[in-house]
Amino acid sequence: MKPILLTGRQALDTLASDEFREHWRALYERCPWASACQHPGFVLPWYGLYQESFLPVVVLARYAEGGLAGLLTLAVPREGGAIMRAGERQV
Repeated sequence: MKPILLTGRQALDTLASDEFREHWRALYERCPWASACQHPGFVLPWYGLYQESFLPVVVLARYAEGGLAGLLTLAVPREGGAIMRAGERQV
């Protein structure tokens, strides 16, 4: 399983896919340590609200059959700075 890195429009287009969101919710439900800030209901609106300030960065891994094995929703400040979790801080 190789990690896949997506940024910008490619990341947003992938996250917007109904099929991807289905896999995302399934991963969230089976992960005992998942937090509310990792749920699509939080991350997707956050990316939308802060699109002028942050570039979306998504790292994901898939099982051979296509299911989602892991997902990191991250962001980089457009004005420069360190990579962070989506929603880590507000501007």
